Amino acid sequence: MLYQNTGVESFLQEVFKPVQTIDEFVLQLHKAISCVQEDVPVARIEGVLNCVDISLSERTKEATIVLFDEGRAAGAPEVYEYPNAGGSTTRICIYGEKGQGWTPEQKEILKLMSQVIYNILSRLTLQELIKHVKGTDLVVGLPNLTAFMDFARELIVKGRIDEYESLYLNIRNFKYVNRKLSYRSGNEIMKQYAAHLKEHLDNEEMVARPGGDNFIVLLKKEHTSDFLKFLENVEVSQKEGGREYKFELKATIGVTHLKGVKDAGEVMMRSSVAYQVARDKDGSAVAYYDEQKYSNIMKQKDISANFDDALKNEDFVVYYQPKVRTRDSKIGGAEALIRWYFKGNIVSPGEFIPILEKDGSICRLDFYVLDKVCAFLKKLREEGQDYLKISVNFSRCHMENKHLAEDIVAVIDKHGVPHKYIEVELTESEDFKDYEEISRLVNKLKLNDIATSIDDFGTGYSSLNMLRLAEIDLLKIDRSFVQMDEEFERKFRDIVMLKNIVRMAKELGIQIVAEGVETKEQYEYLSTTGCDMMQGYYFDKPLPEDEFIKRLKIGKYEER
Repeated sequence: MLYQNTGVESFLQEVFKPVQTIDEFVLQLHKAISCVQEDVPVARIEGVLNCVDISLSERTKEATIVLFDEGRAAGAPEVYEYPNAGGSTTRICIYGEKGQGWTPEQKEILKLMSQVIYNILSRLTLQELIKHVKGTDLVVGLPNLTAFMDFARELIVKGRIDEYESLYLNIRNFKYVNRKLSYRSGNEIMKQYAAHLKEHLDNEEMVARPGGDNFIVLLKKEHTSDFLKFLENVEVSQKEGGREYKFELKATIGVTHLKGVKDAGEVMMRSSVAYQVARDKDGSAVAYYDEQKYSNIMKQKDISANFDDALKNEDFVVYYQPKVRTRDSKIGGAEALIRWYFKGNIVSPGEFIPILEKDGSICRLDFYVLDKVCAFLKKLREEGQDYLKISVNFSRCHMENKHLAEDIVAVIDKHGVPHKYIEVELTESEDFKDYEEISRLVNKLKLNDIATSIDDFGTGYSSLNMLRLAEIDLLKIDRSFVQMDEEFERKFRDIVMLKNIVRMAKELGIQIVAEGVETKEQYEYLSTTGCDMMQGYYFDKPLPEDEFIKRLKIGKYEER
């Protein structure tokens, strides 16, 4: 037999032991070659990989891997070249000592060794490539979120995560770059930005791209300050259409410490919480994680996640706060206010409405309230009581609905309630800037005999434009104008403004409701101003349906 009385069999037994990485294979190959050194005294072995599609690999176009090296002077190699799929090749180069020659029998052993090494190296290279692709964002060449999480787990296992901080950042207004340049050039700008980020990190740090124009960084705490300074202004450029475009990219950044982190998911969670805080802050590019911010954001997510079930299970309950006529102290209407029975507690609107407005769910809740109010009015009438005008709040989020008036009418008609007993209450807001759209809505409602009111009137965003362009039926004066029972710097100005708002409304044929009335002093003063109605805790807090019905039956509020 060709390999009889040689160490080849032992070599094969050793070299074919399972390994998962090229580094592990190099260690194993050293042991295997020791079995045949007396037969073929090898000084050095190299694997030369010729990669065709280098965009998918961390290796250069031709990468040389030293698989074995005795440290002795080597002569000319025996080279064995093997084809790979896709047109690339792998060369296995086996060196003897300088001046050494090989017998035909030795060359046969070397050829066998090269074939075995090639087969194992090809498998491991493919595994490495697959792992690299799986963990790489192929647009910019950075690690993706999968690789980032693996790196975080590694730091946690090694007990080093406390040495690091994490940054989650978003390039501000990158859509401007995409508007100026082609999609391809936009990607090139993103690659440059990614390369700059990577250049500012050391080998034990990582920047990854979760997607879009977002990046997440794990870096040592002592480097955070310098890295933030670098992020203040990153310059990139790209040539297109014979012109060079230059951009100074800035970022919104959330920074978090990682003390006490037990799993990689918490690294991501803390980073994203800090980023959300930074995104929501006006005029600040950087925000830092703390437990209170985390608690608040988790509460917001809890509310959003439970909204659908709460709506389905009717955990939202409508309360009614009376509007009291100034002339006779009788109930002239009411405002429908929502409460949420959530996990055994009543959640105030101030906690959940801003969250539902942010995710758009408020639109469904507003129509839920309208439906409950119409059902309540129908119930009142069936029990022999008179109808009562009730106002229902509609968020500014509805302004994108071109059929809002028609949708409101459909709900009212479903219950057979006369339209004039429903009032649509819009909250004055800086977002209400499309006055023509608001005017069209108000006019459509008016044609259907549905009144419109403006809540928190006088807060300064759009008051006069709203009155000029939309035929509003009722104004609710913001509570800040009715603090008559206490002294404060602008009290005289507020009194003058209140009087003139009432006078102006009267001349325009608009009713006035003063809200936030809590004391006798406020009540007595507002009674002299010409306000048509008042609303507030001086009369009643918002009441559940059964208590409100009892109040209706009493009718008039006695002077206190």
